[in-house]
Amino acid sequence: VDMIEAASGTTAGTAIALFEHLTKPRLGLDRHFSLSSDDHRQIDAQVTIQREGYWLKESWDRYFKPNIAGLAESLEPIVISHLLQAHTLLCSVGRADERWDPISFGRAAIEPHEQNRGGPENALLIDAARDLLECLLTSRPYYAESLIEAWRESNIPLLRRLAIHGMCESSRHSPDDKLSWLLRRKLLFELGTRHEVYRLLKAAYPKATRRDRQRILEQVQLGPRGRHAKGQAKADRQYSIYNLLVWLHEAAPNCRLTSARLKAAERANPSFRPREHLDLHSWSTGFFPVQTPLTVKELMETESEEMVDFLLCYESDEPLGPSREGLLDTVAKATSQSFDWSLKLALALRNRNELTLDTEVWASLLAGWRQATSLGEDQWGQMLNLLAAHPRLNAIAWPA
Repeated sequence: VDMIEAASGTTAGTAIALFEHLTKPRLGLDRHFSLSSDDHRQIDAQVTIQREGYWLKESWDRYFKPNIAGLAESLEPIVISHLLQAHTLLCSVGRADERWDPISFGRAAIEPHEQNRGGPENALLIDAARDLLECLLTSRPYYAESLIEAWRESNIPLLRRLAIHGMCESSRHSPDDKLSWLLRRKLLFELGTRHEVYRLLKAAYPKATRRDRQRILEQVQLGPRGRHAKGQAKADRQYSIYNLLVWLHEAAPNCRLTSARLKAAERANPSFRPREHLDLHSWSTGFFPVQTPLTVKELMETESEEMVDFLLCYESDEPLGPSREGLLDTVAKATSQSFDWSLKLALALRNRNELTLDTEVWASLLAGWRQATSLGEDQWGQMLNLLAAHPRLNAIAWPA
């Protein structure tokens, strides 16, 4: 922030050059770790930027955004280039394609929204692209519309979503024009852009003419088609139609055309019920704490052989109750508190031949030893000798 604001006191060009350098995406790679034997990925990949996203977001809000009208033409190609590069980097390691990428998936809405997730660096680039497009819609509307059309044809999910957001925000197009734009591009049921499409419909549909509302309803009745319907069961396609009709009815409750279509869909599918958040594929209400079936004290009071049997066999069917994940986390905590207990458990485990579940418990032991703060030289020696003699060291190589 200090660097950019100091630069802004001399020339905007220097501040822009700093912003371009510090927001350049790069691919961060790490060895993949999973307790699941079915997960064969070797690496995890994510896009990061040169500096902490939080502070760059501060500089965007404090310097760039208040001066955006004079900087938009210089910043827009930088930000879009970075989004393109981020997507290309993820594609290079098989983490993205033209229909999905983790950056777009982690962003519930282009506009500020309580469900927006993801790292601050990704939020910065998305927010910057949105702010720049909204500014250009006012200062250079024809140029902004050319961007909307280009982004709409892009193979990058986020740019397609930005294009729909831009059309929604445009003041040059009538409600009928916006609905026609959606229909021409067959966007009603496009995967990955639902929130933006629904938001545009909510704004334009109630104000549109009867003719254009009728055209929308006719296309809704056809449901997802082509690539948008690939892999969908008939019931899923019918629910997509119903979901969109509910949304349109909520947007225009006095429209008889919509009400009639919705009532027909309800009669044909009496088991269908509206979702709480019609415009989102998923909604997070918070995180439930991981629960364990045994406390650290209870673990330590159980004989090693008996504990091994329990650790290798325990499973839970209660989604919000005690879980295996919670049990393994408790093993790590107990290990970090008592080396003697963990050594007895490790020796008992060594005699078993349950490869898959055995490696899960070993991973927890290793996590606990990493967290331990009071291990002496003798204890480290015992642990390393135990690992060196492990018959399947390759199976626990990464945590080891």
